[in-house]
Amino acid sequence: MKNFEKVLLHTNDAQIKNELGFYLPKQKYFQEYLNKYALLCLKPLEAKDLNPLFDNPKAFLTQQITHGESLNIGGLKMNPEKLFEIIEKPVGTDELINQIITDKASQQIASQNHWFTDSFVIGNNNNLEVCQKVKQHIHEKCSLYVENEKQTEAIKLLEEISEKMTRINELKTSGNITPDDLFETLLTFKDSKFAPKLTCVNLFK
Repeated sequence: MKNFEKVLLHTNDAQIKNELGFYLPKQKYFQEYLNKYALLCLKPLEAKDLNPLFDNPKAFLTQQITHGESLNIGGLKMNPEKLFEIIEKPVGTDELINQIITDKASQQIASQNHWFTDSFVIGNNNNLEVCQKVKQHIHEKCSLYVENEKQTEAIKLLEEISEKMTRINELKTSGNITPDDLFETLLTFKDSKFAPKLTCVNLFK
């Protein structure tokens, strides 16, 4: 049996916009930190650097300042924490690290923002964006698909009914046919079958 390829039936753009709106305050929060990072004049951040920056800001910034190079003394590699203490750092580095650590200590700030670092990617010029995976998830959540042959046939028949109902409405002598009229005036349902109510002819003169 041939696999059915689902077909997009409808996308709720208003719902997508509303779902993405959930991430706007978090995006603004992180962007403020990325702007502060830019003032340090270090190498540009890469797409997935948001998580390591907020997970361990001291270790991450040490790596950025040293370009990932390590310092060996007497054949022994210096601990990154110790290395951070002796290297020359751009003005504002300590302040940035301390602000992130202070925020992480706040349960409210951490739950509202830091838990969502994986939801973003860093683009050009340190501009933060909602990642494609999240966007795709939201799009799928807010989209309706026809997923089998029965659904395809049902939608086709309903479209035909809709066209016929529109034409019937045009034939009505006065006023419009309301949803209530459909079963109270136009149709009857008996013995598991639909049939027209013959008295409805009086609507069309």
